[in-house]
Amino acid sequence: MMRWLGYTLPIYMGAGCASTAAEVTPLNPVPRRYPVITIVGDPIVCEQTDNPSQEQIEDVKTKYIDQLRLVFDRFADQYAPERSGGLR
Repeated sequence: MMRWLGYTLPIYMGAGCASTAAEVTPLNPVPRRYPVITIVGDPIVCEQTDNPSQEQIEDVKTKYIDQLRLVFDRFADQYAPERSGGLR
């Protein structure tokens, strides 16, 4: 097909390809299901300012990174036990 058309068709490995059920749909473009884990941390308090200074921006950025590390440290062992390291 590459010689005639100049491209080849992709092979889909969707939800129905590796199914052991009787209703197997080969080349199914529907993606396989994977759980999506969402963790929400505490809100970060910041003042709304029309023209924030660089110091205010850096302060909120530091608070955000600190809260992100706190959430990671609290839940990393529970949701990613096979991880090889921490946050960079």
